[in-house]
Amino acid sequence: MRTTPTWGIEPTGPLRGEVRISGSKNAVTKLMVASILGDGPSTILNAPLLGDVDITAGMLRSLGADVTISEAEAEGEGGASIEVGLTSLTDGRIPESYTGLNRAPILLVGPLLHRVGEAFVPLVGGDNIGRRPLDFHVDALRLFGAEVELTPEGLEAKATRLHGAHIRLPFPS
Repeated sequence: MRTTPTWGIEPTGPLRGEVRISGSKNAVTKLMVASILGDGPSTILNAPLLGDVDITAGMLRSLGADVTISEAEAEGEGGASIEVGLTSLTDGRIPESYTGLNRAPILLVGPLLHRVGEAFVPLVGGDNIGRRPLDFHVDALRLFGAEVELTPEGLEAKATRLHGAHIRLPFPS
C-alpha cells in the first residue's frame, strides 16, 4: 500500500498573516488568446503566474505579439499583470515546439483565421483528466466556413471569410 506523506501540526494559537490570492487560472490563458482579437493592447490584472501562462505567452510572442508579464504591485493584488499588444502577426503558425504542452493552441485557431486567414496549431496536450477530442473544434470551425485538415503534426485551417453558424454540442465534456 502506498502512503501519502503528511505533516502533523500542533496548534499554538490563532493564525495570523496575509495570503494574496490571484485570479482565475481557468480564464487567464483564454483571455490572453482573446486579446489578439482587439485593435489595441489588452491588460489582464491579478493573473496567476502559472506554467500555462508562460507557454501561452511564448506562443503569442512566436506570432509577433508583445507580451509583458509583471509581478503584482498594487496593494491587495495577488497576481501578475499581463499586457498583450499586437502590432503585426508574422504568420498564423504556432511552432511545433509547443506540441503537447497545453490546450491553448486550439483556442488560437479562430483568432488567427480572423487576423490572417490561416492557422497551424500543433497537437494539443495539457492536463491528464481524460479524453478531450478536437472534434467539437474542427466541426465548429468547418460550420463557420473554415477549411480544416488534421495532420500528424497538428491542425491546419484556412478561411477567407468566416460566417455565423448553428452549432449543436453533442454531449457534456
